[in-house]
Amino acid sequence: MTILVQEMETRYSAQLIIAALNEAPGIGLTIAEMKDTLGEIPVLVVDGKSSDRTVEIAKNLGARVVAKMVLARATH
Repeated sequence: MTILVQEMETRYSAQLIIAALNEAPGIGLTIAEMKDTLGEIPVLVVDGKSSDRTVEIAKNLGARVVAKMVLARATH
């Protein structure tokens, strides 16, 4: 009797998600260090309507950037 054993390769998928608001001084270093640590992992930056260069820096480092919708609070 012959028994065939087939090895199955398990693959995992991950994405780094970073929430950011006016993080220009540190976003570049954060993305670079995380890529050094985790390898070439996809990076998603969820931006809270930054008024500095956060979005530009993140995009230049290959991150995909989406803008978080900011809802206004009602005041009474």
